[in-house]
Amino acid sequence: HGTVPRPDALRMQRDASAILHVDWKRASDGVPTAKLFEYLAATPPILVVGPESDSPIGRVIDTTRRGVHLGDDVSKIAATLVSLAASPDEIAPDPDRDAVASYARDRQALRLLALIRERVDRVPG
Repeated sequence: HGTVPRPDALRMQRDASAILHVDWKRASDGVPTAKLFEYLAATPPILVVGPESDSPIGRVIDTTRRGVHLGDDVSKIAATLVSLAASPDEIAPDPDRDAVASYARDRQALRLLALIRERVDRVPG
């Protein structure tokens, strides 16, 4: 389908029954993809598929209560998708809104600024 304009992509995320996020272990382990932060702001449940539920992405999903980590069990993934198709509201998340808000760009930028200032203040000079 090619590139989708950002406003359209955000609308599609908001209107979806669920958002699928593939999580895998790799060299950049510990650094969640930026797409996850877009997904947190959308309303549908986030279904994370990947080998480890304690991955950085799995921990964010648990902390924010924005979805479920399905692991890599094909039967569990299939059952969840069938359940979602039959009754989409069954998997509706009950998010921790404060935790979700803590990942917003403005809050993250302020946190980064505070860390930088803290480091600068420690420099003798």
